[in-house]
Amino acid sequence: MTQYKDFLEDYRRTWEQVMNAGGVASLTRFFHIPCFAVGADGAVTFLKSDTEIHSFNQTRLDLFQRDKANRAFSRGCDVLTLGTGSALIVANWELQRPDGTVARVWRHFYNMAQTPVGLKILVSTFSPGS
Repeated sequence: MTQYKDFLEDYRRTWEQVMNAGGVASLTRFFHIPCFAVGADGAVTFLKSDTEIHSFNQTRLDLFQRDKANRAFSRGCDVLTLGTGSALIVANWELQRPDGTVARVWRHFYNMAQTPVGLKILVSTFSPGS
């Protein structure tokens, strides 16, 4: 269980660094190739390369920068193991601006799997609000 929460914290820290310095390429390591993203609107995106994952994350970064967000907080995290080496992580995210005001809040679901090179996100599902 701890490994999944540690993964999420590493992912949070990396996003925070990206929001402040750019360079979404550092986020690719968290994703299995291929993987899926499911938007809050239900749209499913199949990401089958580093380039597509990079583009997906760049779109997110552009939104966060538009909102002037520079800090990321996990406001609760639940882990449901799904068998040996897999789990569903449910995280409530909050992004803040430099003045501490809330820029964005959402719930996120991560279907995770242990691979030979570590934990990876197989499916990333967005849900509005928390």
